[in-house]
Amino acid sequence: MSGSVNAPAEFVPLIAIHGVGRHVPGNIEQTLRQTIAEHLDFPVAVSEFNWDQFVDHRTVTSPTDALRNLQRICADFHATAMTAIGVRRDGVDAQLARLQRAAAIALRHVIAFTLAALSAIPAVVIVVLLPQALMQVGQPFRVDELGWAAGGLLTAACVVAAALSACMVVLGVARAVAQRSVAPLRSTTTSLVLTLMTPVLALISTPLSVSWAVVGGLVGFFSLFGILVSVIEWLLPDVPAYTAWRDFVIAPYLLAVAGGLLALQTLRHLFARFWYEGPIKVLLDITRYVGDPVYRWRLLSRLDEFIRQQQGTSSTLIVVAHSLGTIIALDYLCNFAKPPGGDVWLVTAGSPFRRFFLRWLPSVLFEPSTADTVAVIGSRWRSFRWLNVYRPFDYIGTSLSLAAAGVGVDQNTREYSRLDGHANYWGDGVVLRTIMDGLPLLPILPRHPVAGASSGRRFIPVSRVAGPTTRAPHFLFLAVTLALFAVGWLVYSFVGHRAEVEAIRTRIDTQGIRRQIRVAHREIPDVSDELATAHEFAFIGDGLTIPPLQLSPTLPFSNAQQEVDYRKLRDYVRGDCLLEHQAKWYEQEKMMTCTSRRAVEIAYLPTSGAPQHYLPAFRSRFYFRDIAGWTLYPLLLLTFISIPALPFVILTSALYAVFLGRDPDEAIAEISN
Repeated sequence: MSGSVNAPAEFVPLIAIHGVGRHVPGNIEQTLRQTIAEHLDFPVAVSEFNWDQFVDHRTVTSPTDALRNLQRICADFHATAMTAIGVRRDGVDAQLARLQRAAAIALRHVIAFTLAALSAIPAVVIVVLLPQALMQVGQPFRVDELGWAAGGLLTAACVVAAALSACMVVLGVARAVAQRSVAPLRSTTTSLVLTLMTPVLALISTPLSVSWAVVGGLVGFFSLFGILVSVIEWLLPDVPAYTAWRDFVIAPYLLAVAGGLLALQTLRHLFARFWYEGPIKVLLDITRYVGDPVYRWRLLSRLDEFIRQQQGTSSTLIVVAHSLGTIIALDYLCNFAKPPGGDVWLVTAGSPFRRFFLRWLPSVLFEPSTADTVAVIGSRWRSFRWLNVYRPFDYIGTSLSLAAAGVGVDQNTREYSRLDGHANYWGDGVVLRTIMDGLPLLPILPRHPVAGASSGRRFIPVSRVAGPTTRAPHFLFLAVTLALFAVGWLVYSFVGHRAEVEAIRTRIDTQGIRRQIRVAHREIPDVSDELATAHEFAFIGDGLTIPPLQLSPTLPFSNAQQEVDYRKLRDYVRGDCLLEHQAKWYEQEKMMTCTSRRAVEIAYLPTSGAPQHYLPAFRSRFYFRDIAGWTLYPLLLLTFISIPALPFVILTSALYAVFLGRDPDEAIAEISN
């Protein structure tokens, strides 16, 4: 390198900046000290700027930590999506950009609401639909109808999302026409891709983030109880006390829940670290730097302090960077306020500057072209040299066309046999030799701006915190809303069934048949309460087949109690009836079938199946003594079943906040001199 530059008397700081992904501090510094530093004609002090230390690598030890990780993913992606659109201060393009931004925010809300609503389905089933079935009110909601509702929600969400995406594309085309450039179309594409990728990444991250042992702890208690019941039924299949569980088919579902929670916890244990230290970290490193202006300002401030400490009295600075580190270096040299000045050498390896930032994030961090960006750097530093090194099959970095723009040199390593083109630049001897061969070729760029630069326009990051403008509903609000909806659904089901019963009775009165029958009564164990008894009425008549009517006295609002006044009918039958046999000493007379001697009038409509019928003299009525059954029992039941539903309600609220992300006040502050 002899004769390429005047050798300074003092040590020149060589600042190494690493790229994205996992990084071992000190490796790059040691490699550069043993290679490039030894081949320079002047003394160099190599030091490494480890920007990864400023990232909050939160260890997932609780559901709160997991949800914060998901929040960070979505927030950074949404912020970068908003930043890609950009909003100018005035003009037609500014109005179109604001409309684009509004459409992007609406799209984000649609995605967040849809995914949160789907995650709330278990809570809806437990709190809303299960009480209706347990209290036997109205027609039970079938599982296939629930699937149809979820499918309808997804279809509607996809239609709305497609409409909003099309709106963003149309606005992007209009902006491209107004600017006479394809840059708005590219930025629109970037914003759409990031917005639509966010829920996908969050959904993949959810099972790897949430501590399912904690979230499913309450559900696991009921699961273990269901497993115990299943074992008892398997060992004692003929014991009638447990047949209610078999008819309810609750135990197998709880067993499936326990197995699912165990599988999710195992999946998280095996793959969570790989996911968060591998693919997701790479994406977050990029989106956080672009979308979070506070983080960007803090990182550049630390870099500025680090450079000033290392530079001392030297007027020369050498920066060697890889991948995202090249963007950090360029951002510092081009945009950050009050640089130390002097002569700058920049060596970039595998830089995404041209392929990604100029193409898909145009005018976000830098000027719209390489020449304009270098012009700004040249106007702020005494001299500037730029060497860019890249591999042929690097999927991130490529040639920056520095020579064509007259602003530097591109060097191809010509490693055509290396397919992993972006990894391990500093451990590759070919790359290091290419750098050493290219340094003597660097031209000294003029201090004055190159023609075509935007007269000192800068993209300076802000230092203030931009608070969220949208908040997800608190889980207590969702819980109360769900409970009110459950009560409303019970009332709706009850009123609907009452109206249906009255319509059937009216039709029977006008078209039906009346005749005399006998009624038999006995008390049986109550399915809803093993300590209580229920009533069973059998209807006996020649040529008339009607299934027995079973009802629980603790459920005054049930379908069965709305068909007949069971107290009046029981007293009528028991007042003069014939027992099936004489009660033994160990038998209770009320548990024995007793058939009335007196006839009872029945009105019915003949049908192919069981006839629709009612007893005109025993219409159902309200008893004040049932007030506890009308109020206290439903409230206790809702409270009890809300316990296993509460984790799903909390998860729904948290996931809505996660998928929603936050709106930055301004991702980038554009200051015109």
